[in-house]
Amino acid sequence: MENPDRENGTEVAVQILISSELRTCYRGMGNDTTQDYEPYVKQYNNDIQRDILCDTKTDGGGWILLQRRTTGDVDFNRSWSEYKNGFGTPPGDFWLGNDAIHELTSKQLHELRIDMRVGSQKFYARYSTFDIMDESEL
Repeated sequence: MENPDRENGTEVAVQILISSELRTCYRGMGNDTTQDYEPYVKQYNNDIQRDILCDTKTDGGGWILLQRRTTGDVDFNRSWSEYKNGFGTPPGDFWLGNDAIHELTSKQLHELRIDMRVGSQKFYARYSTFDIMDESEL
């Protein structure tokens, strides 16, 4: 089977991020934004504890990662239930989960950023508003 993270033999990597109030991402760092790592912050969603991976480097920092697909270690061909609840483990490849993303985006407007690397070329797209509806709203 062909590696799903390759296009015509070229490695493909994708990150999907949303903007965050800086205090949300930096709370877990003790306001020390000089670290070279991306901190974990706890988000509570319907009494379920979630690990949130924050990107403090990209475009000035303050981004919450919704998806990371860079190593090919996690299969993204999943069921609706798995996308609803999330899969994979940060900081490796993962999908945060539709329910968690809805919880994060339902309270305020967020900007969406998609970073992609194809071989050695890097691309990105930014969208000024982004949210995900609750499953019951479909």
